[in-house]
Amino acid sequence: MITTGKSDYQAMEPIVLIDGRRNKETHIVIPVNNQFEDLLAAARRLNADMFEGEWDLCYLNDKKEAVAVDLEEEISTYVEQGIDTFYWRYRKPRLSRAAERAKRSRERQKEFRQQRQKPRRKPQMRTSGDARQVFSMEYAAFSRRVFAWIIDLFVVAVISGFLFRFFHMASPFLVLTLYYAFMESSASQATLGKMMLGLRVTDSRGKTLTFSKAFMRNVLRYFTTPFIIGGFFIFSNRKGQALHDLIADSVVIEEVDY
Repeated sequence: MITTGKSDYQAMEPIVLIDGRRNKETHIVIPVNNQFEDLLAAARRLNADMFEGEWDLCYLNDKKEAVAVDLEEEISTYVEQGIDTFYWRYRKPRLSRAAERAKRSRERQKEFRQQRQKPRRKPQMRTSGDARQVFSMEYAAFSRRVFAWIIDLFVVAVISGFLFRFFHMASPFLVLTLYYAFMESSASQATLGKMMLGLRVTDSRGKTLTFSKAFMRNVLRYFTTPFIIGGFFIFSNRKGQALHDLIADSVVIEEVDY
């Protein structure tokens, strides 16, 4: 998963990878112009005990049959068909000699065709000096969101105290709402607390929230947070969305180096 700033979220999709042998799954938000090799590299980084050995990555077709994917294909090829869940399937240990020769022949033909075609579009990467860095993203953990919220409450308390002292006016709820709306709709896509914990707020397609949507999201928080069921939504869906996130069509994601 690659980011270069605000514009990098223009074509991102949540992908589900399932390791059937270990009965585990992982969810990754990644630009769809990446190849499956990039997706697996991120998954192995986030889950060291999964996706090991000689395996095939596959998806289930309409007949519930496992169909292997080409690791060099772009993820968008499958996302456009509505396929966003892939399985890690065991590969047979050895082919017969005739099958091996046929496989090598197909690989040589494929390489020859690729040489004649234009080079594939390379994934975008965020550069720092001469070094190229790749970042993966996953949905934010509940504990990290709570810690970020505590930090932001302290920041808002300082801002409210400053306004009251020098301007004799301060509405904590208004200051809190405007603070969240301005910060989450900015280029940073995060409040100070979220920035300190490596979190970002985007819409469900990975785009930056508009100010109006960010404002609505945080107004809704006052109506959903007091009810415990609002927080339970974080644990009941794979994107970790609270009730106000679901209504505002937003997600909180965290950035992971790999």
